[in-house]
Amino acid sequence: MIEVVLFHKQDCDLCEQVLAELQSFIQGHGLERQVSLQLKDILDRTEWYDQYSDRIPVVAVNGQVVSHYFLDEPALCEALGIDSGKTDR
Repeated sequence: MIEVVLFHKQDCDLCEQVLAELQSFIQGHGLERQVSLQLKDILDRTEWYDQYSDRIPVVAVNGQVVSHYFLDEPALCEALGIDSGKTDR
């Protein structure tokens, strides 16, 4: 199982937007059985707050940060080992 973590905090509009985008991404790529999406509130642990408070929302895959402030789908695809379906021109 691949662990995808969203570091967030309550009353964060960007966090809610990225959560919705993550859920849509996982469903849209049929990854519900391969991905475990976990939400971690940075206010629950001092180390999370110290590390991420100025960058939330933060998305990490298996412990590696792949995006912050917004969902970087190409970086997420790369971290998950799937084709993004986008080509560079």
